[in-house]
Amino acid sequence: MLSLIQEGFDVNGFDASEYMLKALHDKAVSSHLKPNVWQGFVGKLDGKDKYNLIFIPSGSFGHIIEFAEVKKSLENFYDHLNKNGVLLFEVESSLSAPINQLGVWRGMVCNKPDGNKILISRLSAIQDSVCYSIDKYELLENNKIIQTELEKLRS
Repeated sequence: MLSLIQEGFDVNGFDASEYMLKALHDKAVSSHLKPNVWQGFVGKLDGKDKYNLIFIPSGSFGHIIEFAEVKKSLENFYDHLNKNGVLLFEVESSLSAPINQLGVWRGMVCNKPDGNKILISRLSAIQDSVCYSIDKYELLENNKIIQTELEKLRS
């Protein structure tokens, strides 16, 4: 999002995660950018704004698993598109699940520009064609955990 703003595009956005919005805000401040973002859910998207492009990154749409909510969300997106507007999103099926990694904690390290690190750990399982995951984010400063956040996901 920030790179699009730097290129001069008019961009609006929202996320259900307060943590993700804070991370975006922190990056924006260091880049002297002011993104127009808010906390919200697609099923509750209101307003009269219309867009040429609605983009949902990183499989986020897959977190909506109830058919009625999927339908409502798609209708809501359609209502917010300009004529000839485009809805672009990524979906995953159970075939994309890392079968050999189900029931096993896996993770990665993200290095922040300020020298701190974020450890991300995930445990996933599939039941009734729904992938359940527990994600743990740990912020390290001087190799000490200073903040932990847990997130339960269904997709």
